[in-house]
Amino acid sequence: MCIVQDKSLVNGTKLKMTYECYNALERFTGELWVGGKWEHTFTLMDLNEEVEKSMYIHDNDKRINRAEKLFEKGKELFNIINS
Repeated sequence: MCIVQDKSLVNGTKLKMTYECYNALERFTGELWVGGKWEHTFTLMDLNEEVEKSMYIHDNDKRINRAEKLFEKGKELFNIINS
């Protein structure tokens, strides 16, 4: 199991993105801090990314690189949504 989380402040708004991969499955979620709680905002499919079903094969560096790529795409999507 691999879980990578990024909490960023983007344009003055808290943004939390979580990447998980295990058992040949990966999941990615983005949430905004609104009114004192985290609200679900986007997923892997919203980033126009395919689910990588072979993540159990990849080494840790590949998982981290995948997570970082998704974090960048998540920030880009957040900026588009809020512009």
